[in-house]
Amino acid sequence: MRRSALYVVSVLVFVLAACSRDAGQEVREGDEIAEVAGHFLRQADIDAIIPPGCSSADSARIAEHYIRRWATDWLLYDNAQHNLSDIGQIEQMVEEYRKSLMIYAYEQQVVNQKMSAHIADEELQQFYDHYAVDFPLQENIVKGTIIVMPKQAGKQQDVRQWMKRNDAESLEKLQKYAMSYATYYDDFNDQWKPLSELLRNTPQTADINAEDIMTDGRISEWSDSTLLCIISVNKSLRIGQAKPFEYARQEMSEILLNKHKADYLDQFENNIYDDAVRTGLVNRIRQKQ
Repeated sequence: MRRSALYVVSVLVFVLAACSRDAGQEVREGDEIAEVAGHFLRQADIDAIIPPGCSSADSARIAEHYIRRWATDWLLYDNAQHNLSDIGQIEQMVEEYRKSLMIYAYEQQVVNQKMSAHIADEELQQFYDHYAVDFPLQENIVKGTIIVMPKQAGKQQDVRQWMKRNDAESLEKLQKYAMSYATYYDDFNDQWKPLSELLRNTPQTADINAEDIMTDGRISEWSDSTLLCIISVNKSLRIGQAKPFEYARQEMSEILLNKHKADYLDQFENNIYDDAVRTGLVNRIRQKQ
């Protein structure tokens, strides 16, 4: 499978090794397959990028592209080291980036170890009371009951009555009926759901009118040649209205958690600085007047 790829590798190894010898570099033995300016590419690196079941031709193409890219990158880097006039500035930028990366990783570790990711319901509710308007719905959502069943199924009038009453006894009867006859059933009286998600499980006809369906207390129904859908909507909220609390909970939790992290890190950094000043680790040198 990888014979052609290994052939390509062998050719490039010869070329790259020759370049290394010209540069006075030693050619190592072992699983190294290529060298550029003292940097080595190993057989395991090539094996890792070739997908299982890849044909010989594809393996060769992938290997050739990878080796050429790897070698070119190192050659460019070597040339840059010898020819850039502002290498010192670049090294300073690299060091600054390394420092920032290390600080970020350290602070994330501290946050994960010291902070709880839990946001209390009381805090969430207070935040929602102040900022509910800032969480507008992007889709229509409803609460209610829906059933899809064969068009010729019996007791359809009972189904309508059960859905109209919408009490515990009626919903229990509806659930038992659905277990025997329904192709799709959902009681979402206690959970907001996107109307579009519910409609994907219903007969797809031109009779569906989302605006009519989203009338509180209304029972709507439509059918195609084989299936009948009946949906009872008890509560509805439209696009642009404020999301209900539970619907916005995850989004609010993420906002508050990020705020907690920022506040914690501000205090953490201040404490580190103050402790360093107190112990003499930080010495303030007289400022120039």
